[in-house]
Amino acid sequence: MKKRLALIPPVLLALMLCASCDGNAGKANLHEERPSPASSGQPEPASAFQTQTEIPANVPREDDPEEPLPATPPSPPEWTVTEEDGTLVLRAAGEEWAEYWSFVQTGSDLYVYAKISRYGINMQGHAVVSVQPETLHAETIFTQWMPLSQYEGYNAFVGNIGILGAMDDGRALFLEPDVDADGVVFHLSAIGPDGEIERLRPAFWRAETGEKIYMHRWSKDRKRILLQSEEGNVWIFDLAGGADRFHPGRFPVIPHSTTGYPSLFPSPTLERFAFDDESGKLGFYDEAGKLRGTVELSESEMYPSQKVGWNETGTVGWIASAPKDQSRIKAIDIDVLSIAPARLDFYDRDGRPLSSVTAADAENLGSVEAAGWIDERTAVIKEYRFDSSAEPPAETDVTFSLLDVKTGQKRKYSSSRFLASSETETSEWTMIRTDATSVRFAK
Repeated sequence: MKKRLALIPPVLLALMLCASCDGNAGKANLHEERPSPASSGQPEPASAFQTQTEIPANVPREDDPEEPLPATPPSPPEWTVTEEDGTLVLRAAGEEWAEYWSFVQTGSDLYVYAKISRYGINMQGHAVVSVQPETLHAETIFTQWMPLSQYEGYNAFVGNIGILGAMDDGRALFLEPDVDADGVVFHLSAIGPDGEIERLRPAFWRAETGEKIYMHRWSKDRKRILLQSEEGNVWIFDLAGGADRFHPGRFPVIPHSTTGYPSLFPSPTLERFAFDDESGKLGFYDEAGKLRGTVELSESEMYPSQKVGWNETGTVGWIASAPKDQSRIKAIDIDVLSIAPARLDFYDRDGRPLSSVTAADAENLGSVEAAGWIDERTAVIKEYRFDSSAEPPAETDVTFSLLDVKTGQKRKYSSSRFLASSETETSEWTMIRTDATSVRFAK
């Protein structure tokens, strides 16, 4: 659960705000990488509902001889769907533990990626569940199982992010794990409501021990997806027929606790991304992995965990910063830091400076944020005073203006669009709560 810490000792705060004390940790190797051979293959033929039906029986691993894969996979989980207190509740029937890591909505239906732990048989299963809210119906359309042990690729399997995005044709894009006697192979796949799967990029990655996919970005408009592994593999797959890109080991996640800390900040179009190599500079790269420019970070400033934001067209990026003052911290967790910024710096997509905005009365917690965009060069600027002593922390004296990021000129703006949260009904579902065996959705 994300939480705000009211009092943080200065030494601890300094450690939490510093992604790493080693200036050379994770430094990128700045040379062009060849595209992945695996990513150039043709999509495999679609197949019906996928289960683990061809697992080699009794094939022990040398490092774990007591954990062979079962000859017959466990039965798929079953589900109930109910309406409770205005929410939609999906529950795993008769299971000990079920986690829900990701979902997408296509039309009125949902695809939910669930993780089932059956401790009695020492197995974890992953399932894609098709949910129809209108009829309160749910069924498993994909399953895959692995022993709850240090099996090769175990971390990648257990930490699989699952659903990646919704496709235009009503299918869900997902990271399909395929367990065999040697570990786990991952396919980039599309799944339909009947469980039919098309492997769009088959066997693009065999997970290594301790490695997993850390982050993904899906550009539905351009039909492109970016995946980043903890150890720095970056794939950019173009499902519209363009070139795929693969950068092995160049852009690692920042080592931090058990989860890592964000290091890669892709633009919405995936044509550019910024990368923090812990050298004190952010590099701006094109999709081919070529360094286009750098931005130096100040040691006297703190930055949110998401160091670079982008406009919708990916032509302008910005970096928010503030003095190292815990009274400006909005929320903090292992891999998340949210702040009330005192300054915004805008750059073109190659890291060249455009303009900047400093909050009025920044010495007294005057703050400034980019609240949205009117067009690709006009940002909606939100200014406010941050009250960190309130519970929860409050933003007071809120005003808005428009900024031409290329000229730095500001003008007043009074649209109600950004003044309060919308009360308009929506057809989009959001995940609001989970417990040991169920998840809730609300509109």
